Amino acid sequence: MQTKIRSSLPNQHQQLLSVWQQCIESFQKKHDLQHVLKIKELITEHHYFRHLQLFHLEINHEIVGFIGLAYQKIEMFYVHPKYIGLGVGSALLKYALSLGIQEVDILENHPDLQHFYQKHGFEVIARSAWDTQGQLCPTLHLRLHPHC
Repeated sequence: MQTKIRSSLPNQHQQLLSVWQQCIESFQKKHDLQHVLKIKELITEHHYFRHLQLFHLEINHEIVGFIGLAYQKIEMFYVHPKYIGLGVGSALLKYALSLGIQEVDILENHPDLQHFYQKHGFEVIARSAWDTQGQLCPTLHLRLHPHC
């Protein structure tokens, strides 16, 4: 099995959107449909991917996960559901950490994500009732522990 982390090019954005949609569909019950539609609008109509530094992990030439970075923060991070638990997320996160990433926001109703980030040295520094798009969606703000 061949794996590579690469910079994502504009002609790969549709594949990244496909991974995002697979993730959202697998966790649909945890997401408000209006919130999902708003994010999809940002991605497709407002070309959100163009505003991020994007990297993806390929296994046998198939994109199975991606991470979007802005400044020192993770803005998007998705792994195709059939690859969760196989090290794809850890590999992408370690790559992002090597680029100086310090922060990430996660939805509070995903304790597994909180555990994942804490395992990699992040700690909760704040909580807010609203997400960055202004939606009522309890969010945890995490920062890399200074000693990591």
